[in-house]
Amino acid sequence: MTQTNDPELTILVSAGRSGSTYFTKVFGEGLDIGMYTMMEGQFIAPLYHQLSQYGDLQQRENLVKLVETVHGTLPFRNMKRISKIETHPGEILERVQQPTYTEVLYAALCLVADKLGRRHLGFKAASVDILTLHQVFPNARFVHIIRDGRDVSLSVAKVHWGPNNVYAGAVYWKHYLAAGKRGRDFLQDNYFELRYEDILQKTDLLYRRW
Repeated sequence: MTQTNDPELTILVSAGRSGSTYFTKVFGEGLDIGMYTMMEGQFIAPLYHQLSQYGDLQQRENLVKLVETVHGTLPFRNMKRISKIETHPGEILERVQQPTYTEVLYAALCLVADKLGRRHLGFKAASVDILTLHQVFPNARFVHIIRDGRDVSLSVAKVHWGPNNVYAGAVYWKHYLAAGKRGRDFLQDNYFELRYEDILQKTDLLYRRW
């Protein structure tokens, strides 16, 4: 793994209904990572592609606007609504070391980890965003969670946001699986695969890898 001054960051990626909520809990508690079940990074890739709207982040008012946007995303709203943990944009801003999107996100993740009493940083995200997330966090460690496609297709057909039949669910799974695996060539030693079924049967396999 490349040695850098960036904080250690672990990103769990998967298709929906692949066990990411379960593994967020396992990683958070077992590996002291600042994750909670609603610590999701779905906003990161879309916001990355909209950064031009914020102008030069060297200008403090632009940086403040970006920080406020990040603080207004679902993970922070859920911290207050579900976990009753209060945060403020200023708590992120005071941690920003350099006026960049990546540094704003690191500052936000550090705040989450501190509020949860954890030492390391992490979140979960969709595997289709893996390459964009790698651009934002070039030194992050990615864990690709893979669940049997038959189980995923059955599961997503039951939720309001998913495909409405098993065939469409299988297509969905294949798309997310392929997207996640495309990250291997770019991430190399910073890419890991976890098979959902294997870990459920023998959880200690998870801790042997770190």
